[in-house]
Amino acid sequence: AGVFSTREGAVLIVGGKTGTGDHRFETYGRGGVLLSSRVVSRSGTFVFYLGDRHFGTLTAYVKGPQAADYRFTSALPTQVLKHLAPMLQDSLGRPQGSDGRCHAGELPPAATTPERGPSTRGDLPAGEALDTAPAPAVAQPDAVAPDD
Repeated sequence: AGVFSTREGAVLIVGGKTGTGDHRFETYGRGGVLLSSRVVSRSGTFVFYLGDRHFGTLTAYVKGPQAADYRFTSALPTQVLKHLAPMLQDSLGRPQGSDGRCHAGELPPAATTPERGPSTRGDLPAGEALDTAPAPAVAQPDAVAPDD
């Protein structure tokens, strides 16, 4: 709270979603008995927004068996963002389009056309929504211990 602000001193609202992954390949036997566990990777992610114009993703990731030596959570990328605050501060207060580049959240000039009408997204016709239907479930095979 209060880490990010504009040049004028207005505090920016910060929000996001964290996630931690301890990815393992596990084999289970009859009755749910764990037969083996192999570490595949470890990750911690923070997807965030700063005010209404800036957003990003930070991920800490370790691949392979050495991931077993790490115990970080998604708190790690949130702390990285906090430490990046002084470097990000200058661009947070810059007026939209002040450097001549198209910024995240801005629509390109051709976002409104007679065929499409005004849209909050340059790639969707007005009034058309994204397909948010859940993906179909994928059946997972049951691991069975070999008979002795």
